[in-house]
Amino acid sequence: MRSIHVILACMIIAQLTLVGYMMLKKAPVAAPLLVPLFIITILFIWYLRQQHFRVAQHLPSEDCVHYEEIFMEEGPNYEFLRGHYRHPALKHKEIQPDNLPTPADSETKADVEAREEHQEQ
Repeated sequence: MRSIHVILACMIIAQLTLVGYMMLKKAPVAAPLLVPLFIITILFIWYLRQQHFRVAQHLPSEDCVHYEEIFMEEGPNYEFLRGHYRHPALKHKEIQPDNLPTPADSETKADVEAREEHQEQ
């Protein structure tokens, strides 16, 4: 969190230096055009102080890493889903498509003739 503040301070210093350099070079158009960049940077800093760290403080990444390691060792645990609603399409354990060939479809002509000869005898 401290490094973010250092980076933001460096951004402000760099922008002010750039505006000063443009004024020394007597660039009457370039220097005023950098003012919106400075304003946007200030608004971004304000946003970070208002929202970002307040939200991020409730997401402890160390705990997430710990629980992820446990999850990877033990495997998934879906016990909390037992007894809850399941969509009817997901209730069947195995669903086969309608266009799969049946054993009768996969027989060759020779197999059919051999079976018929065997039945005649």
